Amino acid sequence: MAELPTLGEQCGLASCRQLDFLPIACQHCARSFCRDHASADAHGCDKRPEPAQADLSSNTRIYACHVSGCGAAELTPVVCPDCGRGCCLAHRHPAGHGCAAWQAQQADAARRLPEFQRAAALQAERLSAAPVVVNSGRSERARKTARQVQLMRLKQRAAGAGSVPLADRRYLLLVAPGGRGAPRPVFVSRRWTLGRAVDALADLCGASNNNDRTGGRRLLLYRYTDGGRIGDAMDTVIEELPDGQMDNAETVVLEYGDPADTHRSDVTKYELK
Repeated sequence: MAELPTLGEQCGLASCRQLDFLPIACQHCARSFCRDHASADAHGCDKRPEPAQADLSSNTRIYACHVSGCGAAELTPVVCPDCGRGCCLAHRHPAGHGCAAWQAQQADAARRLPEFQRAAALQAERLSAAPVVVNSGRSERARKTARQVQLMRLKQRAAGAGSVPLADRRYLLLVAPGGRGAPRPVFVSRRWTLGRAVDALADLCGASNNNDRTGGRRLLLYRYTDGGRIGDAMDTVIEELPDGQMDNAETVVLEYGDPADTHRSDVTKYELK
């Protein structure tokens, strides 16, 4: 181990002097440096050649860089496509030669950015709120995919009682009585009765609810896909309903009707805005 210090070479930069087992020799001054100081700029090499200057007296046609204080020239033209000014290779990028046209484009983009952000946010909101109708005429695979997409969107925006545990939530797309307004993403508890769910949904969409009174029309739930009534009795617990009655991601219609009616074909014609 005592022989190890004899291996390698110390960095030639006085402020470093780090022992490097793989020193790198500078191609200009031939001195050895560590990896961090091997470049001519890093060790301030005094042997590196000066950048080529434009020699206007030469018969060879050259193309001088217009950047103030540069003085470099190229044998072939390097023209900025935005401002049309000639540059050297080192200043060919718009930011490198202070391209006025590029700066104007950047300023315009910065000015319009809030507009683009608002439009993107609005589009994202529309997409997340747009209903995905699980059409019974589709294939089983297509219906399953549509329901998964619907459920994902509903979970992002659904309104409901915050006291309902996440594991108990049944997510629905609610159509208000008469198809009024846009469908609303909502959730109820799978442990609630239909009566309690109807009361909660009526509050969410601002529908008049007289279900606690005898006689007259009552608020009932129907499936949007086929107009079938959901449940036979209001004291039925949601999780005890048969499959396909009120599943996750179902589009349901809250509508006034006669408890004796088991089907409402008109609710299937409501437009989902």
